[in-house]
Amino acid sequence: MQGHRPDSAPTPALIALSRERHATRRWRKPAAYGFARNRRFVPLVLAETDLAAAAMPLVFAQGGDGDLPQPVALLRLNADSSPYVTDDGRWLAPYIPAVLRVYPFSARPAPQDDATAPPRMELLIDEGSGLISDDARDARFFDPYGAPSKALDAVIGFFRHYETSAAATRTALQALMQARTPDGAGLFTPLRHGDTVQQGLLALDRAAFDALGDDSFLQLRAAGAIALAMAHFISRTQLDWLARAERALAQQSDPQNTAQDSAAGSSRPDIADFLSALAIAQQNDGQVQHAAPTTTTTTTTTTKGTT
Repeated sequence: MQGHRPDSAPTPALIALSRERHATRRWRKPAAYGFARNRRFVPLVLAETDLAAAAMPLVFAQGGDGDLPQPVALLRLNADSSPYVTDDGRWLAPYIPAVLRVYPFSARPAPQDDATAPPRMELLIDEGSGLISDDARDARFFDPYGAPSKALDAVIGFFRHYETSAAATRTALQALMQARTPDGAGLFTPLRHGDTVQQGLLALDRAAFDALGDDSFLQLRAAGAIALAMAHFISRTQLDWLARAERALAQQSDPQNTAQDSAAGSSRPDIADFLSALAIAQQNDGQVQHAAPTTTTTTTTTTKGTT
C-alpha cells in the first residue's frame, strides 16, 4: 500500500510533520465528515474489513504496475457525492473507516539507510484541510521541549497499529493475487455493477474462488486471505443498495420531482433520515467502532526532526 492516503479525490496538501515547520502550530479534529463527501473510496486494512463490509461495499482498487490491489470501502458508484455523507457533513453509515477517523493526518514509509532496521513511517498532515491553526484552544503538535504532544502521540500510536494490520493485509492480497484455479485462472476480475464496469476497481470472481483446489485454499487460509475474501463477497450485496441510494438522492434533489410530489401531496422517504436512524440504532447497540485497529506492532512512526 502506498501510504495511507484515503481516496481518489483531489490530492490533499500533504506535508511531512516536522519540528522545524510545526513547532508552534496546532491542529484540531474535523467537526464533520464533509471532507469525505466527494471521495469515491477509502482504503481498508484487514483488522476492519468485517465491520466495514457490514456497512458498505468492500472492493479492490487496482494497483499500478507491480503494485498489489488495495481493499477499499466504496463510498459512491455513479454519483458525484456519497450517500454516506450528508450536505452538512454528517456521517451516516454505522462504521467509519479508520483513515477517515484520523484525518487530517496520513502516513507513508519513511526513507531508510539501513535495510535491516525496523520499518519507519513518516507522519503527514494535510495543510489544506483548514484544521491547522495557531489557536490556543487547539492541540499542539509538539510540547515546548520539541517532543510530540500527548495528542500527537495518540495519532502516532494509531498509525503504528494501522501499519501492522496493513502489513497483514499485503500478505493476504499477495496470496489472492497468486492463487490459481486448476485450469490456471486467477481470482481478480474488473468490478461490474449491472452493465457498467467500474473503472479502476476489481472484484474477486466467486466461481473461480470456489473452484480452487484444497492446497490453494489452505495457502489462502494461512495468509489470512479467506476472511478478506468472505468480507468482500458478503459486502457486494451493498452495491445494489448504494445504487438505489444514489438514485433516491438524485430524485430528491430534482426540483421538478419535488414540485410534483408537493402538488400531489405525497412525500418520498428520505434516504438520509433512514441512514440516520440506522446509524443511531447501531450506536445504541454498541456497534459503531471508533478505535484504531487493535493489533500489536514493532513499527516505528516518526515525524521529521524526531527520533
